[in-house]
Amino acid sequence: MLFKMVPIPDAVPDDRRWNVFIDGVEHRSSIIEIENLKYGVVTYGQRPEGYPSWVFAQQGGGGVITLPYVIPVDGEILVGLIKEKRANMGEEPVWCVIGGFVDPNETHREAQARELAEEAGFLEVMRSVEMPGLPINANRAFFVADSAKGEGDHAFMYRISEGELEADGDSFKLKDAALFPGFKKASELRFFPWRKAVQITADGLALAALAKLKVAVG
Repeated sequence: MLFKMVPIPDAVPDDRRWNVFIDGVEHRSSIIEIENLKYGVVTYGQRPEGYPSWVFAQQGGGGVITLPYVIPVDGEILVGLIKEKRANMGEEPVWCVIGGFVDPNETHREAQARELAEEAGFLEVMRSVEMPGLPINANRAFFVADSAKGEGDHAFMYRISEGELEADGDSFKLKDAALFPGFKKASELRFFPWRKAVQITADGLALAALAKLKVAVG
């Protein structure tokens, strides 16, 4: 961790505290840690800035995201987003970047290969390259990630050839020959001109990956 949360002093007034409910019962707590060996540690307590809040330190120092892309002969760069139901983002499925958590004892590269296979079914994981620059802190107010130490969400780019795509309405999709059969989310991956992708996604990680990709490939 970048810092250590400490107990909330008794002198902190109630209107500066967070109300903590455990099984529906309110508790006046000075510090709480909730640990999950797979996902990380959530801590509620006093921040170094002097106010009560919570922070989340992810297992493995962060997650991984992968942004497939195509550089067409004509037109804008195409980027691949996947449509998923994300409960924190509303009732309807939303366009997101491929990615997930790092599991215990995994490297970021191993986690990226696993997530890529699970969510999109790509054949050749090693065609992906980590994007230049620092790992991403998904939310600097609540996520603890020291990017100088490699913590945060590592972003990878995966180049697809134009010939591996086919038109599908107002977007493009991968041809069947580019996929392992049977992956449940493969059919939900679509490619859009990058400017349109910026407009249709509310996923902050997708937007950060788009910016890094534009810097990397122009």
